[in-house]
Amino acid sequence: MALKPYDIVLFTVLGTLLFIILTAFVIVLVYSYRKRYIIFQQSLALIREGYEKEILQSQLEIQNQTLRQVAEELHDNIGQVLSVASLHLSVLDEDLANSPQCWTLKKKMRMGIFSGLANCFISQSMKCSIVLT
Repeated sequence: MALKPYDIVLFTVLGTLLFIILTAFVIVLVYSYRKRYIIFQQSLALIREGYEKEILQSQLEIQNQTLRQVAEELHDNIGQVLSVASLHLSVLDEDLANSPQCWTLKKKMRMGIFSGLANCFISQSMKCSIVLT
């Protein structure tokens, strides 16, 4: 059985159409896959961005909490110690007023300077603790 030229043209056209359809199908599949991949990458980037924002927020909260704790420690511990030191200086100053023969003028001036420095440090530590909170 011999093939007629009409049959050869028909097979060639059908083969070409089938090849074009398969090629178009593969191109559509690749395009669809690429589009889904890009959408996936965008959603992954959004998730990463949200995660990084969450970490930064946590770090800021921890930093603020630490600063509050430092401020409380400054206020409680250092302020109390300096208040006691200032109280002792006041008592010594009263003793000096009651019995001036024990103290010289130079020692009295040093006591006043020390007392002033202690009061200054108390006020500065309180200001610092207020700023930190």
